[in-house]
Amino acid sequence: MRVLIAAIVLLAAAGCSTPPFPPAEQVSLDSVAPREMVERFRESMPEQFRVMSSIVFEFSWNKVTALGVIEVDRRLGTFTAVAMTPLGLKLFELSGSGEQVTQHFVFEAFAKRGNASAAIGEDIRRIYFGLVPSADARVKRTQTRITFREQAGAGVMEHVFGGAGGFLIEKRYSEDGVLVWRASYHTYTAAGGKAFPKGMVFENRRYGYRLIVTVKEVLA
Repeated sequence: MRVLIAAIVLLAAAGCSTPPFPPAEQVSLDSVAPREMVERFRESMPEQFRVMSSIVFEFSWNKVTALGVIEVDRRLGTFTAVAMTPLGLKLFELSGSGEQVTQHFVFEAFAKRGNASAAIGEDIRRIYFGLVPSADARVKRTQTRITFREQAGAGVMEHVFGGAGGFLIEKRYSEDGVLVWRASYHTYTAAGGKAFPKGMVFENRRYGYRLIVTVKEVLA
Protein backbone atom coordinates (compact mmCIF):
# COMPACT_ATOMS: atom_id res chain seq x y z
CA MET A 1 0.00 0.00 0.00
CA ARG A 2 2.95 2.36 0.53
CA VAL A 3 3.67 2.03 -3.18
CA LEU A 4 0.13 3.17 -3.96
CA ILE A 5 0.42 6.20 -1.70
CA ALA A 6 3.77 7.15 -3.22
CA ALA A 7 2.20 6.95 -6.67
CA ILE A 8 -0.57 9.30 -5.55
CA VAL A 9 2.00 11.83 -4.34
CA LEU A 10 3.66 11.76 -7.76
CA LEU A 11 0.29 12.12 -9.44
CA ALA A 12 -0.50 15.16 -7.30
CA ALA A 13 2.47 16.95 -8.77
CA ALA A 14 0.81 16.65 -12.17
CA GLY A 15 -2.40 18.20 -10.85
CA CYS A 16 -6.04 17.24 -11.34
CA SER A 17 -8.43 17.96 -14.14
CA THR A 18 -12.01 16.92 -14.75
CA PRO A 19 -12.83 17.80 -18.35
CA PRO A 20 -16.19 16.73 -19.79
CA PHE A 21 -15.96 13.48 -21.70
CA PRO A 22 -17.12 13.36 -25.31
CA PRO A 23 -19.93 10.90 -26.08
CA ALA A 24 -19.21 7.72 -27.98
CA GLU A 25 -19.13 8.07 -31.75
CA GLN A 26 -22.35 7.35 -33.61
CA VAL A 27 -21.04 4.44 -35.69
CA SER A 28 -23.33 2.01 -37.48
CA LEU A 29 -23.38 -1.45 -35.88
CA ASP A 30 -25.80 -2.96 -38.38
CA SER A 31 -23.26 -5.51 -39.60
CA VAL A 32 -21.91 -6.40 -36.14
CA ALA A 33 -22.73 -9.76 -34.56
CA PRO A 34 -23.56 -8.97 -30.89
CA ARG A 35 -21.94 -12.03 -29.27
CA GLU A 36 -18.80 -11.73 -31.37
CA MET A 37 -18.56 -8.05 -30.40
CA VAL A 38 -18.76 -8.95 -26.69
CA GLU A 39 -16.08 -11.59 -27.08
CA ARG A 40 -13.74 -9.14 -28.82
CA PHE A 41 -14.31 -6.68 -26.01
CA ARG A 42 -13.63 -9.37 -23.40
CA GLU A 43 -10.33 -10.22 -25.04
CA SER A 44 -9.35 -6.55 -25.26
CA MET A 45 -9.64 -5.95 -21.50
CA PRO A 46 -6.57 -6.21 -19.23
CA GLU A 47 -6.86 -8.85 -16.51
CA GLN A 48 -4.41 -7.16 -14.14
CA PHE A 49 -3.63 -3.45 -14.00
CA ARG A 50 -2.89 -0.40 -11.89
CA VAL A 51 -4.69 2.81 -12.81
CA MET A 52 -3.80 6.28 -11.53
CA SER A 53 -6.60 8.81 -11.84
CA SER A 54 -7.98 12.13 -10.74
CA ILE A 55 -11.40 11.73 -9.15
CA VAL A 56 -14.17 14.18 -8.39
CA PHE A 57 -16.69 13.15 -5.71
CA GLU A 58 -19.98 15.03 -5.99
CA PHE A 59 -22.42 14.60 -3.08
CA SER A 60 -24.95 16.74 -1.20
CA TRP A 61 -24.04 19.83 -3.23
CA ASN A 62 -20.38 19.30 -2.28
CA LYS A 63 -17.46 18.54 -4.55
CA VAL A 64 -14.20 16.91 -3.45
CA THR A 65 -11.23 16.44 -5.78
CA ALA A 66 -8.97 13.47 -5.13
CA LEU A 67 -6.07 11.53 -6.58
CA GLY A 68 -6.50 7.80 -6.66
CA VAL A 69 -4.61 4.63 -7.38
CA ILE A 70 -6.48 1.36 -7.88
CA GLU A 71 -4.94 -2.06 -8.45
CA VAL A 72 -7.22 -4.70 -9.98
CA ASP A 73 -6.84 -8.43 -10.59
CA ARG A 74 -9.92 -9.57 -12.46
CA ARG A 75 -8.83 -13.21 -12.46
CA LEU A 76 -8.73 -13.30 -8.66
CA GLY A 77 -11.60 -10.85 -8.23
CA THR A 78 -9.53 -8.55 -6.02
CA PHE A 79 -8.75 -4.84 -5.86
CA THR A 80 -7.06 -2.27 -3.63
CA ALA A 81 -7.86 1.45 -3.74
CA VAL A 82 -6.45 4.59 -2.11
CA ALA A 83 -7.66 8.16 -2.62
CA MET A 84 -6.09 11.36 -1.28
CA THR A 85 -6.61 15.08 -1.77
CA PRO A 86 -3.92 16.98 -3.71
CA LEU A 87 -2.68 18.24 -0.30
CA GLY A 88 -2.11 14.69 0.92
CA LEU A 89 -5.19 14.15 3.10
CA LYS A 90 -6.24 10.52 2.81
CA LEU A 91 -9.93 10.07 1.99
CA PHE A 92 -10.15 6.30 1.98
CA GLU A 93 -8.21 3.07 1.71
CA LEU A 94 -10.19 0.02 0.65
CA SER A 95 -9.65 -3.49 -0.59
CA GLY A 96 -11.97 -6.09 -2.02
CA SER A 97 -12.00 -9.82 -2.62
CA GLY A 98 -14.97 -11.57 -4.14
CA GLU A 99 -18.08 -9.95 -2.66
CA GLN A 100 -16.25 -8.74 0.44
CA VAL A 101 -15.09 -5.12 0.75
CA THR A 102 -12.78 -4.13 3.62
CA GLN A 103 -12.49 -0.52 4.78
CA HIS A 104 -8.97 0.07 6.07
CA PHE A 105 -9.52 3.81 6.44
CA VAL A 106 -12.38 6.20 5.66
CA PHE A 107 -12.23 9.98 6.13
CA GLU A 108 -14.64 11.25 8.78
CA ALA A 109 -16.83 13.16 6.31
CA PHE A 110 -17.45 9.93 4.38
CA ALA A 111 -17.80 7.82 7.53
CA LYS A 112 -20.61 10.10 8.76
CA ARG A 113 -22.62 9.12 5.70
CA GLY A 114 -22.94 5.60 7.07
CA ASN A 115 -23.25 2.97 4.36
CA ALA A 116 -22.22 5.48 1.69
CA SER A 117 -18.54 4.85 2.50
CA ALA A 118 -19.02 1.08 2.05
CA ALA A 119 -20.95 1.81 -1.15
CA ILE A 120 -17.84 3.45 -2.64
CA GLY A 121 -16.04 0.12 -2.39
CA GLU A 122 -18.96 -1.67 -4.00
CA ASP A 123 -19.05 0.95 -6.73
CA ILE A 124 -15.35 0.50 -7.47
CA ARG A 125 -16.15 -3.16 -8.05
CA ARG A 126 -19.08 -2.24 -10.28
CA ILE A 127 -16.89 0.05 -12.38
CA TYR A 128 -14.06 -2.44 -12.97
CA PHE A 129 -15.71 -5.87 -12.76
CA GLY A 130 -18.65 -7.54 -14.51
CA LEU A 131 -18.15 -5.63 -17.75
CA VAL A 132 -19.60 -8.26 -20.08
CA PRO A 133 -23.13 -9.70 -20.11
CA SER A 134 -23.90 -13.35 -19.61
CA ALA A 135 -24.74 -15.64 -22.51
CA ASP A 136 -28.40 -15.56 -21.40
CA ALA A 137 -28.80 -11.78 -21.77
CA ARG A 138 -31.44 -10.60 -24.23
CA VAL A 139 -30.25 -8.39 -27.08
CA LYS A 140 -31.82 -5.13 -28.20
CA ARG A 141 -30.21 -3.12 -30.94
CA THR A 142 -30.47 0.19 -32.73
CA GLN A 143 -28.31 1.33 -35.62
CA THR A 144 -25.55 2.62 -33.31
CA ARG A 145 -26.10 0.81 -29.98
CA ILE A 146 -26.39 -2.81 -28.87
CA THR A 147 -27.88 -3.40 -25.40
CA PHE A 148 -27.78 -6.64 -23.43
CA ARG A 149 -30.46 -6.94 -20.75
CA GLU A 150 -30.77 -9.61 -18.04
CA GLN A 151 -32.10 -10.27 -14.57
CA ALA A 152 -29.61 -9.55 -11.77
CA GLY A 153 -30.77 -10.22 -8.22
CA ALA A 154 -33.79 -8.04 -7.45
CA GLY A 155 -33.33 -5.93 -10.56
CA VAL A 156 -32.21 -5.71 -14.17
CA MET A 157 -28.68 -5.21 -15.49
CA GLU A 158 -27.98 -3.65 -18.88
CA HIS A 159 -24.70 -3.47 -20.79
CA VAL A 160 -24.69 -0.99 -23.68
CA PHE A 161 -22.06 -1.23 -26.42
CA GLY A 162 -21.28 1.28 -29.15
CA GLY A 163 -18.71 3.56 -30.72
CA ALA A 164 -16.03 2.84 -33.28
CA GLY A 165 -14.56 -0.09 -31.36
CA GLY A 166 -17.84 -1.63 -30.29
CA PHE A 167 -16.75 -1.28 -26.66
CA LEU A 168 -18.82 -1.03 -23.49
CA ILE A 169 -20.09 2.55 -23.13
CA GLU A 170 -22.61 2.14 -20.30
CA LYS A 171 -23.52 -0.34 -17.58
CA ARG A 172 -26.67 0.29 -15.54
CA TYR A 173 -28.77 -1.41 -12.88
CA SER A 174 -32.45 -0.76 -12.17
CA GLU A 175 -35.06 -2.09 -9.77
CA ASP A 176 -38.79 -1.88 -10.51
CA GLY A 177 -38.01 0.33 -13.49
CA VAL A 178 -36.07 2.86 -11.37
CA LEU A 179 -32.36 3.46 -12.00
CA VAL A 180 -30.22 2.55 -8.97
CA TRP A 181 -26.75 3.14 -10.41
CA ARG A 182 -25.06 3.73 -13.73
CA ALA A 183 -21.47 3.65 -15.00
CA SER A 184 -20.38 5.19 -18.30
CA TYR A 185 -17.07 4.64 -20.11
CA HIS A 186 -15.47 7.16 -22.45
CA THR A 187 -12.61 7.49 -24.96
CA TYR A 188 -10.94 4.08 -25.02
CA THR A 189 -7.21 4.02 -25.57
CA ALA A 190 -4.49 1.37 -25.77
CA ALA A 191 -2.68 0.39 -22.56
CA GLY A 192 -0.19 -2.47 -22.62
CA GLY A 193 -1.80 -3.81 -25.77
CA LYS A 194 -5.24 -3.73 -24.16
CA ALA A 195 -8.17 -1.28 -24.32
CA PHE A 196 -8.94 1.02 -21.40
CA PRO A 197 -11.34 3.98 -21.05
CA LYS A 198 -9.71 7.32 -20.25
CA GLY A 199 -12.84 8.65 -18.57
CA MET A 200 -15.48 7.03 -16.38
CA VAL A 201 -18.53 8.45 -14.60
CA PHE A 202 -20.38 6.53 -11.89
CA GLU A 203 -23.72 7.73 -10.56
CA ASN A 204 -25.18 6.17 -7.41
CA ARG A 205 -28.82 7.24 -7.19
CA ARG A 206 -29.44 5.34 -3.94
CA TYR A 207 -26.81 7.28 -1.96
CA GLY A 208 -26.92 10.46 -4.01
CA TYR A 209 -23.36 10.86 -5.22
CA ARG A 210 -21.37 10.80 -8.42
CA LEU A 211 -17.76 9.86 -9.18
CA ILE A 212 -15.99 11.39 -12.19
CA VAL A 213 -12.76 9.56 -12.99
CA THR A 214 -10.12 10.91 -15.37
CA VAL A 215 -7.43 8.33 -16.01
CA LYS A 216 -3.84 9.63 -15.95
CA GLU A 217 -1.89 6.41 -16.37
CA VAL A 218 -2.57 2.70 -16.76
CA LEU A 219 0.01 0.01 -16.09
CA ALA A 220 -1.32 -3.26 -17.53
